[in-house]
Amino acid sequence: MFFFSVALPLLHLAAITCQGLTTPSMPSWWNQWKQVSSFSSPFTQEGESAAFGKLTSKGNLLIAKGGRLRVEYEKGMLLLCNGKQLTQYDPSTRTAQMHDLEDISTEWPLLHILIDPATITQVFHVNVQDGGMIRLSPKKPNLPEITMEGKGSFLHKASWIDGTGAKQVLTLTAPKAPKDPGNGPFVFIPPTGTKWIQ
Repeated sequence: MFFFSVALPLLHLAAITCQGLTTPSMPSWWNQWKQVSSFSSPFTQEGESAAFGKLTSKGNLLIAKGGRLRVEYEKGMLLLCNGKQLTQYDPSTRTAQMHDLEDISTEWPLLHILIDPATITQVFHVNVQDGGMIRLSPKKPNLPEITMEGKGSFLHKASWIDGTGAKQVLTLTAPKAPKDPGNGPFVFIPPTGTKWIQ
């Protein structure tokens, strides 16, 4: 499913980026990047699996402190997080779903990072690789291992295996650190005719 195979790693990145991670041996790009209060970039996401072959999608990512996240695909989903609720909107079906972070965090421990970023080292082993790469290995089963690569002062690429077994690669093509955008971009205003899925 889109929400769990794609959105959760993005939410994970949003939380650990803007809240920070205290690990003394982290690479320089990470130490610079984690200090920004907001972050935006166009992105390209490539997924590859035996069943569906290679799929490529593009969009824009906006992240801010407090677990705020906006992921907008050029052709497809809109995902918003205001720090308390996650809203997923599918324009092709005009359907929306809302999830309370606290309610689903026990089922999906990855969300503990949003609720309490200090728990990241309780959920993942943080391994710094050669060349400044960072690998997050889950301590519990059913969580994706995520590999991150930096470029300059920002994250450049993140890769993981989703719940279907497909390899996902997210590349940030033009990252920058704008001023805090406020809460407006993270608030979902349902288009006319939106149907809510319970």
